Amino acid sequence: MGLIKKRGISPVVATVLLISLALVLAMIIFWWARSTIKEQELKFGAPVGEACKDIKFNADISGENIRINNLGNVPIYGVEIRRKISGAVERIGSATFGTLQSGAGTVKKIEFAPGKEVASDMIAVPIILGETARYTKPFICPEEFGEPV
Repeated sequence: MGLIKKRGISPVVATVLLISLALVLAMIIFWWARSTIKEQELKFGAPVGEACKDIKFNADISGENIRINNLGNVPIYGVEIRRKISGAVERIGSATFGTLQSGAGTVKKIEFAPGKEVASDMIAVPIILGETARYTKPFICPEEFGEPV
């Protein structure tokens, strides 16, 4: 009976293949993690949500217009108008006005959501701009920082 010689790959080729496979898997995990972990938006060097507690403003609705006065030190980008109905909160509309600096005021038309209009028990929730290294993005503060209008 003859000897059957089985030939395998050399240890050098096997090592190169294993290292290549490990690098490919590491790159796939890196890209996945990068897409799921978002870059944190900042305002004044802190997470954007923390700036909401420093916002001070007053708002008044007259017809379809809203008058906003920024009384604090945080620039306001806009407001979202919400209404409390039997414990739930619904979005009525919004108004954006660029950046309203400290001490400034403006009057803007409210862009109502379809089928919505001015009603009682409304609150104006501030919108500020969060910043990253690559972009700025509007951030709607939690409703506890809103003002009744």
